[in-house]
Amino acid sequence: MTFYGIGTGPGDPELLTLKAARILRSVQRIFYVAGPSTRESLSRVIASAAGKEAEGKLRKLEFSMAHDMADRRHSWQANAQAIAAELGAGENCAFATIGDPMLYSTFVYILPLVKELIPNLAVEVVPGITSFQAAAAAGAFPLAMNDEILSIIPAWHSDTLERPAAADADTAVFLKTYRSRDAAVDFSARHYKGDFLYAVKVGRPEERFCTNRALLKDLPEEYLSLIISKKRKANDGLD
Repeated sequence: MTFYGIGTGPGDPELLTLKAARILRSVQRIFYVAGPSTRESLSRVIASAAGKEAEGKLRKLEFSMAHDMADRRHSWQANAQAIAAELGAGENCAFATIGDPMLYSTFVYILPLVKELIPNLAVEVVPGITSFQAAAAAGAFPLAMNDEILSIIPAWHSDTLERPAAADADTAVFLKTYRSRDAAVDFSARHYKGDFLYAVKVGRPEERFCTNRALLKDLPEEYLSLIISKKRKANDGLD
């Protein structure tokens, strides 16, 4: 049996890779992530788009979103055991996650726990398009040029903005700004004075973009949100 980590992309089912779709159709079970209050899992919606062969294989795994790490670890362990039980029965299983499985994904917490339960487990990870790549493409916004440095900052905690490395790149990507958007906007205005892009629900029909920092104060904070900001404008050239 094989355990697959499948990146389903940011939200648009058409951004699911051919390889990911093929594996989702071929496995016996597809696990997807949901929170306690989740009405509709985005990873489930995208995985279903792989074809009718995938629809009947879907199984929800509910994960704690609590601040208490002990509570989160308990849900990781319980879900790892559920996955291991299906793998132990000889089933090939996939874990579908939005974005890329190796970047701020629940999969990176689950994988070592499943491997503890099944030490010789075969694992294959299929990369997915990230939200910031899709946002940059939608806005024709160059992430990096020539020798520029790109930094990815987890912005759901504003204290990450205090780390020295946060201000040292040429382009900064602030992910999940829903708890600290105003702080991230102010930080970008001080340290990244060039091009600016705020994106919400990238790849979904309700996606929105804003290139004016001043307008954001009138908009509600959103969970699936990000900021891309540069120290200079892309059309300034490379000299």
